[in-house]
Amino acid sequence: GLQAADEFNVISPLTECNFSKREVRELARLLGLEIWDKPASPCLSSRVPYGSIVTVEKLSTIESAESFLDGLDIRERRVRHFGNKARIEVNGRDMDTVRASYDNIRDHFAELGFNEVEVIEFRSGALNDVLRVRA
Repeated sequence: GLQAADEFNVISPLTECNFSKREVRELARLLGLEIWDKPASPCLSSRVPYGSIVTVEKLSTIESAESFLDGLDIRERRVRHFGNKARIEVNGRDMDTVRASYDNIRDHFAELGFNEVEVIEFRSGALNDVLRVRA
């Protein structure tokens, strides 16, 4: 995203003022913005495994699935799109919520086209594991 912003001459005033992420969050909190502590949310295409084609349909499905989880008050989550399988990644503190709502999640995800739902603990960069060369 930063490379694209640079290529298209996007102006980022807070960056130009050398605000850190922590300082931006603190300023947002002081201004009373509800999203001051919203978790980072990378581009939805980062939910599609390497080698898979990214389509508007897949991105829409991922967005719908994550919105459903938002409704369960799961703040930091990723839904990875593996064709007919969805992999839900959540922080450990949200695992109980997912377990308690699993039947509803499975049913909703089935409506979105996922025949299988896997749940694991969230770890940033998990899809990059396939890129690591093992010695």
